[in-house]
Amino acid sequence: MNVKSKITIKAREILSTRIRRADPYWQKISSLCEAYGEGQVVEAFEEWALTKVGVLILNWDAFGDFIRVADGLLTHEVVLKPSPDASKVVAEITLISGGTVIPDKKQSLMITQWLEPYTYTSAEIIAAFRTFYGQVEGDDRGIKFASRDFCEKGIELMALARFHKQCALKPEKLLERQRQQKMDRATMGAEPADEKGEFPQ
Repeated sequence: MNVKSKITIKAREILSTRIRRADPYWQKISSLCEAYGEGQVVEAFEEWALTKVGVLILNWDAFGDFIRVADGLLTHEVVLKPSPDASKVVAEITLISGGTVIPDKKQSLMITQWLEPYTYTSAEIIAAFRTFYGQVEGDDRGIKFASRDFCEKGIELMALARFHKQCALKPEKLLERQRQQKMDRATMGAEPADEKGEFPQ
């Protein structure tokens, strides 16, 4: 598989973006490959793309942004780092797993994207990992690929947990709304509430 195909696939998998095969920036990609090697360029593109997850960008803007920082990434003059909050989450994941699950740099960058722009909280990510780790703990193969699998499934786990939380809150909110309606009726001249806030039926 040539470098154009590899980068095109990475763009679709990570950014859900389709880069045109006739894009003028491909020529600059070829120059980067000659200078640094195809494997290094593809890896640098993937690392850069992980920092752009969830950002709405046009195909040529995406490529242009990468080209502007590519030399720096490939010479390590530009370093993409996880956010401080993501680093704390990674540390907590490592602690929960007893050191058996340690997200690498690319996975840490993905966790940064979960936190930005504050889509999920650190607490939600850690809770999702606790749930996930409980499913793989004791499974040697599951532990071996736990970092990768959690980064692939974490979004779904957090979305599901948030949905369940919202469902659990609905009855409580409904009761509060009914109580408020009764209090409103009392204020408008209905029978007064008792000391517990209950009203005659």
